[in-house]
Amino acid sequence: MSLDNWCLHLSQASQIAFIVCCYLLTCIMLGFLLGIAIAYGSP
Repeated sequence: MSLDNWCLHLSQASQIAFIVCCYLLTCIMLGFLLGIAIAYGSP
């Protein structure tokens, strides 16, 4: 495996990791906001 291929593979992996992190953060934020809405919305 040449160095160029390894760098390309690494960049692809980091892009996937970045997308997964953004997705998880979005899910956590939505869950947090939903929890607040339910907590303050319930009588």
